Amino acid sequence: MRNLRALAAAAACLLLAVSMSGCVDIYGSKDLFSSRGAPAAPVYKTVTKADASHGFETKPTDPGSFSYNFVKSFKVKKEAEWLKVKITLVLVTLPSQIPGDLVPERYLRVRVVMADGASWVDDRYTNTTQAESEAQSPLDGPWTLTVDAVGVGLAQAGYQDSVRVLITVREPV
Repeated sequence: MRNLRALAAAAACLLLAVSMSGCVDIYGSKDLFSSRGAPAAPVYKTVTKADASHGFETKPTDPGSFSYNFVKSFKVKKEAEWLKVKITLVLVTLPSQIPGDLVPERYLRVRVVMADGASWVDDRYTNTTQAESEAQSPLDGPWTLTVDAVGVGLAQAGYQDSVRVLITVREPV
């Protein structure tokens, strides 16, 4: 019994001497014998980065009322899971009493430029459209959305072209 006590005391002294010399980290070695469980999973949230939405209300005396322009820069965080762009264009059927030569060409152009300056989306639509694009693990940094559209509308008469471009990103909190 006496030998066992002497052995335990010697082991404790050796451990103390080694830990003070910097060879063994007592707190670090404690982790070898304790279970902390799995590391916590990163927390993500879905964030709206840009929302370009417009319903046309045209005035024949105001040529600017036929067009819509939107530009927005936004930042994508490092380790974002995905980035989505949802595009909706509604071009209504115009009443027959409106002469076709008075109506400009109606369209929607959407351009999304990535953080490295390259175009990710650069599309032009001339018909009613619903489209979606998704980028997995998008580049972090500043992105830019540019929307140009031409349309017509008169809400009182019951017809109105509309556009919507929505960009969402799933990124770490």
